[in-house]
Amino acid sequence: MLLDRTAGCKDSIPAELERWIRLGVAEIAGDRLLVTRANLGQLALMHGSVQGEAASPAAGTYAAGGTPHHAAAAAREQLALGRRDQARAVLTQALLVCRNQGDGDAESELLSVWAEMALEQRSPVALDVAIYQVGRALVRTPLTVALETLLQSALHVEHGEADRARVLLAELACFGNPGLEVWRHAIILRATARVDGGLDAHRAALEQASAWAEDQDDPDVQARVLGWLGHLAYKDQRFAQAAELEERAAARTTRSSERLSCLLNGASAAMESGSHQMALRMASVALVEAARTRQVHFEGRAEWLLRAIAYRTGVAREPDLELVEAAAHLDVEYLDGLICLTEAAVAWRAGDTTTAGNLASRARRQLRAANLPAGLMLAEALELACTPAPRMGEIAALADRALCNPLPDISWQVLGMLASLPGGEPWHEHAIRQARTAPHPHLCRELLAPNEVFTRG
Repeated sequence: MLLDRTAGCKDSIPAELERWIRLGVAEIAGDRLLVTRANLGQLALMHGSVQGEAASPAAGTYAAGGTPHHAAAAAREQLALGRRDQARAVLTQALLVCRNQGDGDAESELLSVWAEMALEQRSPVALDVAIYQVGRALVRTPLTVALETLLQSALHVEHGEADRARVLLAELACFGNPGLEVWRHAIILRATARVDGGLDAHRAALEQASAWAEDQDDPDVQARVLGWLGHLAYKDQRFAQAAELEERAAARTTRSSERLSCLLNGASAAMESGSHQMALRMASVALVEAARTRQVHFEGRAEWLLRAIAYRTGVAREPDLELVEAAAHLDVEYLDGLICLTEAAVAWRAGDTTTAGNLASRARRQLRAANLPAGLMLAEALELACTPAPRMGEIAALADRALCNPLPDISWQVLGMLASLPGGEPWHEHAIRQARTAPHPHLCRELLAPNEVFTRG
């Protein structure tokens, strides 16, 4: 990109880099200049304008005299290919024209596509921007109100506020647009999946979503159903079946982002089942496509999964601090927390308790903000294990949480870590009893393998 922008002239490089910093697409990080992958697309668009050409056929659609409908179709095409930056460029340009002309009907269609784009991205910032755009609508209509409600619900889910999301979703009627209706079902399923003891509600929501999908002659909708069934199998700890369903869904969908989501969900399930080679294959394929299409959230998830697999198989010998640094720029609390937790575990295994403790502390903060109790307890246990003189009260409080609200395949790891600390002996037998129920005693999980619990304390 820098070579293209300067035509290979070394004397032009400083001025070009200063321009990137001034425009906010790059920042100084120590002795380096940091350009996130999310900003590479913006640079590509800037480059296309400088050359007097559109960055893609879609980017020039509206300027070439196309209708708002053409612009919406072009943006959807770019989203299907994973080209979110190009889709955003089309929508931004088309919305500006619509608003200048006072065309509320055209604006509503474009805002619907923008909402789909943000829902697909699953970033709090992207959802906030979409809510802002919908809030600027020329006329407040039932559709814009519904779009705002759907986006707010998704934002609550991303912040771990599932109950608040469900309150909003209960007031939301069905969308006539299948592209939005599939998202309504998806957000309902995400919300019910995050509520403690909400498996029955999740099953009921899945039945409703599947019944609706049966009437849709759309491979992407059918792929969504396979993915939803895969998620339910994962929650039921039928990991091998979940991986198979997600792989089938990835093969069926025509959308890049959905394929990436299914591949990564399948990789997670395969990893939990102990099928590390399958998990490695699916995550590696996802990483290549996510990097090629600059879908940073999925790229981050793929990188985390590959590191988690490396930890569980004993390949990871030292923490990847560059990945930790990159995670801070993702603006996704749960993913930042998971990456820090995995790298903290790697550092702990390597005997670097200072680095491990610092990373576990950051993981704790992020996973608490994301309202992920399982990851939070693991991070707290690891942080205590890296503390030179942990307080007995903190150890006891965490042990009580693990005993009072046991989480499958998590609580025994927490108790196992605590049992090895000074004064933690009372919880060793509890850890052993829970670890005996875990499958594959020799396979390492987020922190420990069951066999390690039997010998700790």
